[in-house]
Amino acid sequence: MDQARWKRIEEIFESLLDYPPQSRPKALKGMCGGDEELEKEILLLLKEDARENSMIDGMAIDYVDLPGVVGQGHVIDSFRVERKIGEGGMSNVYMAQELTGKKRKIALKLLRPGLNTQSILRRFQREHEILARLRHPNIARLIKVGVSEDDQPYIAMEYIEGEPLDTYCDKRSLTIEERIELFQVVCRAVQHAHINKVVHRDLKPANILVEADGTVKLLDFGISKLIDTADEHTKITKTGVHVMTPQYAAPEQVRSLEITVATDIYALGVILYELVAGNPPLALDGLGIFDVQRKICTEEPQLPSEALTRPDYLGESHEARIASQRGTNIAALRKMLQGAMDTICQRALAKSPEDRYKMVEYLMYDLKRYVIGLGMGTSW
Repeated sequence: MDQARWKRIEEIFESLLDYPPQSRPKALKGMCGGDEELEKEILLLLKEDARENSMIDGMAIDYVDLPGVVGQGHVIDSFRVERKIGEGGMSNVYMAQELTGKKRKIALKLLRPGLNTQSILRRFQREHEILARLRHPNIARLIKVGVSEDDQPYIAMEYIEGEPLDTYCDKRSLTIEERIELFQVVCRAVQHAHINKVVHRDLKPANILVEADGTVKLLDFGISKLIDTADEHTKITKTGVHVMTPQYAAPEQVRSLEITVATDIYALGVILYELVAGNPPLALDGLGIFDVQRKICTEEPQLPSEALTRPDYLGESHEARIASQRGTNIAALRKMLQGAMDTICQRALAKSPEDRYKMVEYLMYDLKRYVIGLGMGTSW
């Protein structure tokens, strides 16, 4: 689904939860502005949300006012805001200057105005607890957590100035070996999170930045979950559609089933597939929300070597560009992906969590063997 439309659906859905159930259909009509397809999709979500074990489990429903506009020069505790650099479902992120201590640039995450002070604050606190567990050179570092004098909760993070993983690779026409080397760094960061009983749940290139010197940093544990200590190898609480990016979401995510480390492995499989083949495993743009769910849960993606010539993309010029961005030609790239890489992606993207790699370490091992098998050698 187009990301802008997905965001609009989510925003309208969240707004409707503030209305009594009997008033929602009328309010929905006004919010959709005559878009009948949009109205239909959100009505289905409302019906799904009313059921036990909803696909939209955990959406905030009780809102109060929090401090509003934050602009340039605004001081939050010991940080001065310089500019907004991002936003998510529950927070805005600003680049800020530390006014004391090291006086470094930091990324300051603030709750968005009007959000729930119970469920959302609990999630905000949970992110702090999760980040405090993680100490890894390739995971953005937690600097400070607090509440300002005007009762504004915040999380101060290491500021990362870099490009999304896929953009970084394509701009520099990195070879398959170089892409896999960077991807292995991502895997080691994810493995560290899993060892510390954290599942990220929203792995995607936009949350993996590469700095100018090639340093990889994994960001945004805002929707992560701690693995349930009752079964600390696998289990974690259920999730919902509003805390995922559809293109990277595993079948169990869109079906509100149990989330495990295998959920992150699926997302890693999507990222790997895109890095080597230049196309996503499944084409989801333009689909309605339930078509997205059906496709993720039932449609097997083409093998990466076959996806190079997928008809829903731009044909020969697109193929040539993909190959050129990987420092080779289309025939050589196809040959490079056939066999081992096809199998690796197929296993990482298996519909059933039980059929995927059991640990990130096993995926890394197969990738190392793949590179050696191509005669490229490896330094990892």
